[in-house]
Amino acid sequence: SLDLYGFKQVGKAFADIVKEDCAKGEMPKDAILVGNNWFPLANYDYYSASPLGMKSFGLGTLSQIHKFAWTNRANDCYNIGMNAYFITDSRYFQDPEPAFSKYFESIEACDTVEIMRGGKVAKLAFIYRLKNMQALPDDPLFFW
Repeated sequence: SLDLYGFKQVGKAFADIVKEDCAKGEMPKDAILVGNNWFPLANYDYYSASPLGMKSFGLGTLSQIHKFAWTNRANDCYNIGMNAYFITDSRYFQDPEPAFSKYFESIEACDTVEIMRGGKVAKLAFIYRLKNMQALPDDPLFFW
């Protein structure tokens, strides 16, 4: 199924994007990966962020982010002024504006990754830069 396909390809492309962004001063080396649903965030964490030593955190309700609520709390994850990346794909596309605009000063499209299967484009992954966190999210465990 395409649901679980392409994460390795995105991870390789993401590594190049992060390296280039850091070299250009576009994003800091301590940027994180955020998502507002545990799936696909857990997969992007494993294949994209973790190989780079980047942390991944959820930004949503407990029912949306599941285990990330606990890892967020354990790692004291969010700070005013921080920057993040967000990845979504064409099968489960999620516009980052509604989910993240109340937290970050700007959200900009960074790159589109073609995920190939059988020599053809099977789906697309969209990478965004979220810059300058302006507001901290509520702790979803507090409301549980």
